[in-house]
Amino acid sequence: LGICRCKHLTLPTEICEQIIDYVAEKNPIYDTIMWANGVMDTLKACALTCQAWTHRSQWHLFRFLGITFSSKSPKSLGNFYKLINAQEYMKTKTEALFVNAGDVTISTMHTLPVCLPYLLSRIEHLQLAHGILYPPHGAFFFVSMKQFKYVTALSLYEVIFHSVHDLRCIICALPALQKL
Repeated sequence: LGICRCKHLTLPTEICEQIIDYVAEKNPIYDTIMWANGVMDTLKACALTCQAWTHRSQWHLFRFLGITFSSKSPKSLGNFYKLINAQEYMKTKTEALFVNAGDVTISTMHTLPVCLPYLLSRIEHLQLAHGILYPPHGAFFFVSMKQFKYVTALSLYEVIFHSVHDLRCIICALPALQKL
């Protein structure tokens, strides 16, 4: 039985973990996978509070991953892939991925389905933002998109498509999609 010792208070680790779990619950009021304001900062603080709280707090923090990549920082996507490969538990724990291309001058988002579905196999919510998505000709891109088997929600913010057909094909390629 683990014990968390904080100054004058001693609580069983299981109680602390239940509190952390409560803090990290999804907010049913907003019907969204994302947390209310301040939850991420609270979980970060919990992760730094004591060693007994670190694992559980990080476990929740890795449920929602975000990455910003662009032509100005080409290494960021590669570094993200290396991080996921190095942290095995992230592969099955991550529920949502927020991708900010950060560049509306060059199409870069089409590279995502090449590696991501294999690295993060359990993503339920995929958010793409601030970029251009011009899928390459041929079936490879759309076949790759089908590998996102568990994506039930797709959010698009300021994403530019070459045509409405490309948007339709992406939506159709996600077999479990329920919410756009």
